Amino acid sequence: MSCNRRQFIKSAGSGALALAVVAVARPGTSRAQDALPLLGEDEPTARALGYVDDVAKVPAGEPLLKPDAICANCLHYKGAETDPVAPCALFPGKAVPARAWCKAWVIKPA
Repeated sequence: MSCNRRQFIKSAGSGALALAVVAVARPGTSRAQDALPLLGEDEPTARALGYVDDVAKVPAGEPLLKPDAICANCLHYKGAETDPVAPCALFPGKAVPARAWCKAWVIKPA
């Protein structure tokens, strides 16, 4: 199979474009985090899940609050544990602080 110069340039350009799109759109990257607005505690889904933007605000005696439970170590947090803010799978199009919490918290597998 031969490849002429025109085909090569088309293929190389398409590949470079695809890499650029993946780099920008990948959840958990700083660009994706910067582009998303923070979730507000007053939003309907946030209220339904008892979301707070700081785990220290969780009412005393909350039965679903586990020790050391924060968004950063939750299965739904789409950033690294060291990211101060990241997207959350439960709140599409929104980012949450690492120290936030909600009733849907599930420990991220090791």
